[in-house]
Amino acid sequence: IDGLPKKTEIVREEQMPDKLPPFMVRRMKEDHIDGLPKKTEIVREEQMPDKLPPFMVRRMKEDHIDGLPKKTEIVREEQMPDKQLESYLRVTESVNAGYRGKSMIVINHLKAASLCPHLAPDLSDDDFLNCSARLIALRKILDEIKERNEKVLIFLSSRKLQEKLLPVLQRRYHLDRQPLLINGTMSSIVRQNKVDEFQQMSKGFFIMVISPKAGGTGLTLTEANNVIHLDRWWNPAVEDQCSDRVYRIGQKKDVNIYLPLAVHPQLKRFGGGFDKTLHNLLTKKRELSCKVIMPTAFTSEDHKKLFKGATGSHYDKQDDFYKSQQWLDLRYQILNKQGHRCNKCGIGKADGAKMQVDHIKPRSKYPELELDADNLQVLCEQCNMGKSNKYEDDYR
Repeated sequence: IDGLPKKTEIVREEQMPDKLPPFMVRRMKEDHIDGLPKKTEIVREEQMPDKLPPFMVRRMKEDHIDGLPKKTEIVREEQMPDKQLESYLRVTESVNAGYRGKSMIVINHLKAASLCPHLAPDLSDDDFLNCSARLIALRKILDEIKERNEKVLIFLSSRKLQEKLLPVLQRRYHLDRQPLLINGTMSSIVRQNKVDEFQQMSKGFFIMVISPKAGGTGLTLTEANNVIHLDRWWNPAVEDQCSDRVYRIGQKKDVNIYLPLAVHPQLKRFGGGFDKTLHNLLTKKRELSCKVIMPTAFTSEDHKKLFKGATGSHYDKQDDFYKSQQWLDLRYQILNKQGHRCNKCGIGKADGAKMQVDHIKPRSKYPELELDADNLQVLCEQCNMGKSNKYEDDYR
């Protein structure tokens, strides 16, 4: 190529544009886009519209589409009932047992415990609706919407909870049929038929339950003007798309977006537990994304904040004890002596279960027993998670 330096020729930086053909010279956007901040420049949120080029500034549809009604976000906080607190506490205590260093597993268990930790088939309708703070809030919100004789969408990703919730809501609110359901098991034709049915319903109270991923985009459900996010998505953009099923052209009524939160009374100084910590993180991301076009997905730093606010512990806090050779040798001896089989339920490694060596008396309270073989037991992952918090000799 004419003008290209030889392999052995050393070219100084300032000579490169003259020595290289134009198509090989990289042009940096910082040098060619006016107003774009430098990589090292710290920009305050209020400066963003002035500092960024126009194509990066987000414009909200409510500011540019005439005729859209008012949209109100309503946060409903409920304190966890006792049984839910016990389930939540079992998960947080697992940070000091077999789940140390596995923060994402703990976060997912906390997410489940904050929604509905009990799905026993023999629960009465009242017991079911009172077993979880979010379900208590859901009941109160639905009571208000029924009084206003309006329709509502409930966004919920758990299929097991969807199946449990539909008949319970039908009986509680004396509906002629079960609430409509849209989830990932249905074809696009079936989904559209359910949408058409909902849109053509006569005026009055009714409920549709929707999976966020299956019905969060592409559907128009303006017959409803209330949205309840019963469980939260990691990305606020997904939630906003779900809310936009009712908040769009054709909506005549004011729209209410309800966010039920389960509050842990003992974790208020850390953020209030999983729900409140996640809500605060999503709120900050949503506020920032309203100002500028930028990704709103969860980052590793967000997971650290969520883990600390939900458990009161540091993210992925590693304990040198569990990496010490003394502990590893003792763990190996216990597995060989007691066998790769759970002392509680009897399931074994050969059955596909994950086996863990667990302290009977908690190491946090009895550090002198941390290497005492008589204070150790083999449990499967499920039994270790399900231990009682009240009895220190549990399963012995």
